[in-house]
Amino acid sequence: MGGIERGRGQAGLRAAVRLLRRMIEGHELKVADVVGADGRRAVQSARLQVLADHLKPWVVRRGAGRGIPQTFRWSWPNEQASRPEQVWALAASRTMLAAFRDSEVGRVLTDLLEEHASRLPTPPAREDLDRMFFAATRLINPRNVEPDSIDRLATAINDRRTVTASYTQFGGDAHAVKVEPWTLVFADEGPYLYGKCLESTKPDHVETRRVFNVARMQKIRVTSQRFVYPLRQDHDPEDLFRHCFTVMVPADGAGPPANVVLRFDPSMAPYLQQHRIHVTQEDPTQDAEGHVVVRMKLHVTYDLVRWVRGHGRTVEVLEPANLHDWVVEGVGGAGYKRFVLDRA
Repeated sequence: MGGIERGRGQAGLRAAVRLLRRMIEGHELKVADVVGADGRRAVQSARLQVLADHLKPWVVRRGAGRGIPQTFRWSWPNEQASRPEQVWALAASRTMLAAFRDSEVGRVLTDLLEEHASRLPTPPAREDLDRMFFAATRLINPRNVEPDSIDRLATAINDRRTVTASYTQFGGDAHAVKVEPWTLVFADEGPYLYGKCLESTKPDHVETRRVFNVARMQKIRVTSQRFVYPLRQDHDPEDLFRHCFTVMVPADGAGPPANVVLRFDPSMAPYLQQHRIHVTQEDPTQDAEGHVVVRMKLHVTYDLVRWVRGHGRTVEVLEPANLHDWVVEGVGGAGYKRFVLDRA
């Protein structure tokens, strides 16, 4: 970083890192605030200018008008980073630090870590982590997902490398897969991986895009085989899941989403007026008898069928016909008719 070493080589680099650390900690710096005892105002000013030039857009420079002191502050690209971004940042940081390990920057970082190691808080015991950071999921105990699994998948996505794993289907059958990992999806039910299946002991899965439940992925290995990450027009998670009820996606070639129309019992009116079922939902309406009609645009998948069945007699499927038939006649439909419809 040309010019940042101003003032005694490595000592100058250390001084620049100290300035950077103060900004990251939340301090807005003025040159007058950071001049040392030797009064080297010009040197410190030059260091701040170089940091601002080389670390855009993170170091923000403001002011510098007549009578207005110039200030420098650190600005995170996303002040409210979501969990997926944090996972990516972890993988990216590991890659960057590995590249710097044997360089002068790496030695400076090592010295700083050693200097401040005694000030770092003691990490919690591993058995306490699940109590300190608890994920309230609906279906899957988050402790079934090994942290190493998330770490390997995040690293593979960041490095654009394929992964191999043993994957257990919902029914209990395990099979070997090789996947291009495209997206880690953090859903209510737990973390999922979406990607392209390259190899599988189930031939009909090969060359298809699929969702994998990370809790059912074992023996995950990051391979040396690289892949080209798809363009946004070919893969955008927001578009992919917009018309999905949860994380189940329709099979390739299943067609566009359907207009789903549900009619709920009047007793559900207070809840439905205050809670949206899905992002595609229109404002609910009520008929003359007080029934609440909800309209959404969704793919018809098993998670939607299961959710409808779970509401028993309080909901009726008006459209589409294939959703109605699946709820009543599909796998599990016999029990639904016997314990719900026949007792209505």
